[in-house]
Amino acid sequence: MGWHLPLHPVEQSLQPPDYFLYVLDVLILSLAGNWTAAYIMYIKKGFKDKSYGMPLAALCVNLGWEFVYGFIYPQGPGEIPWFICDCVLVWMSVKYGRDEWRKSGNSPLIVDNLGVLMVFGCVWASVMNWALIVTCPTVDIASFYSGFITQLFLGSYSVFHLVLRDNTKGHSLPIWACRWAGSSSAMLIFWWRYFHYPESWPLVETPLILFVWFSFQLADISYPFVYRNVRRRELAREAAAALEGKKQ
Repeated sequence: MGWHLPLHPVEQSLQPPDYFLYVLDVLILSLAGNWTAAYIMYIKKGFKDKSYGMPLAALCVNLGWEFVYGFIYPQGPGEIPWFICDCVLVWMSVKYGRDEWRKSGNSPLIVDNLGVLMVFGCVWASVMNWALIVTCPTVDIASFYSGFITQLFLGSYSVFHLVLRDNTKGHSLPIWACRWAGSSSAMLIFWWRYFHYPESWPLVETPLILFVWFSFQLADISYPFVYRNVRRRELAREAAAALEGKKQ
């Protein structure tokens, strides 16, 4: 057997052929690389636009997952850098989110307590992940379900975020492309395993997981169409404001 990324305990027991592991290596590297790029672009775009692109609820759920599986029940070295990125995104969301909520005329209660609400949301999400771990038969099963449900939160809430704000601040198509590629790679990792060893990966065919996979793919596929529509209206408003300014 040639050199490969560290094997999951299931792969260690099965001793699969090299071609199986090479494809698995590519998918894992695609997952890690694309999600790392997405995080970096979220941060850069947020600073550039003085806004935030990851929806607040999805960010809390995401940070809770990274915290629990990065520090309490470590799944791999990648979770800790992503947790740090999530912390930066939380800070940006509080810093710039107050102004956005204030300008939109929404609840002043949220404006005045956004930091507290974000901390509460992150703690709540962490406790939820811990509760799922102690409820499920194994940590692997808990992380499998909660990981993909987290992707569903992020994919669907990102679409709602664009629609509700009606602007693209903090968002971009490159961020979406990397996020989608990373999440799809995670899904393909388990499909690849299930295709070769279905008896070792029975969760792949459960109705809940099939529903979650279909739903987050539907949300992610719809995202660029929603983005382009929102961006067209945004540019039209900017052009109209510029024309009005010239008239004055």
